[in-house]
Amino acid sequence: MKKDVIWSRAESPSLAVTMPILLQLSDLHLNPNTPDQSQRIDVVRRHIDRISPDLIVCSGDLVEHGSQDPASLVKARKILDSLGPPVRAVPGNHDIGNKVSIGSNIITPESLHQWQNVFGNDRFTYRLNSWLILGVNSQVTGSNLSEQTQQLSWLDKQITQAEQEGLQVAVYMHMPAYLTNPWEDLTGRPGYWQVDLAPRTELLQCLKRPVVRLIGSGHTHWHAMFLHELPMRVWAPSIHKVVNESYFPPGEGCLGMMRYNLEPQGVESQLVRMA
Repeated sequence: MKKDVIWSRAESPSLAVTMPILLQLSDLHLNPNTPDQSQRIDVVRRHIDRISPDLIVCSGDLVEHGSQDPASLVKARKILDSLGPPVRAVPGNHDIGNKVSIGSNIITPESLHQWQNVFGNDRFTYRLNSWLILGVNSQVTGSNLSEQTQQLSWLDKQITQAEQEGLQVAVYMHMPAYLTNPWEDLTGRPGYWQVDLAPRTELLQCLKRPVVRLIGSGHTHWHAMFLHELPMRVWAPSIHKVVNESYFPPGEGCLGMMRYNLEPQGVESQLVRMA
């Protein structure tokens, strides 16, 4: 597989390079009927110009009704392409449908293909110096679609290759694997916010390896960082609106994005507020 190697802020590999910067955007919920959409995107553009990231990752819910309105995905792609830096994206439930256990507006092969037709794939790899950035489609977990097993096999292969090459790995997906502990089996509204227990167990078995340093997610519209866990978990806030549920872990309701300084031996995460 061909890899994109980014030489941060240098004209060539022979020059000294600074640490790469990754900017995570999540839950934009782009909708032309939203009055302040243009204003929010303008704020995002100003932050991008100021931070000058080497890569932007969008962790799902780019649009409001992607599975019913495929044209909205095309419009969202044009906006992302206009931001400047390289952009990679993974889908969320508003893009391709809910996880199957929700029972309504669920992911289908057709909705997944609609995303792939616009973005090329529903998962990605991207190389930034000594880091391998992986994008995972959390919506296929527990779906029984063929993409579920294909993705797990692909993910294991990518992490194994990173181990062999001495790389650090950051993984981005829409839904967080869990809210408070890996063994919880939540249903109803609380269960909506996380990967179901059985597919979560398979996913975490693949991710619980020393080279995986970070798992970044969105979906909750709530900002939280679990800095003392291995791998470190980060919930990116939404750019669209705040959700504050009583069962969410301690954190903050705010609008914003996440900045990651990808260091040679670790990662520094920083909340960037929309204001």
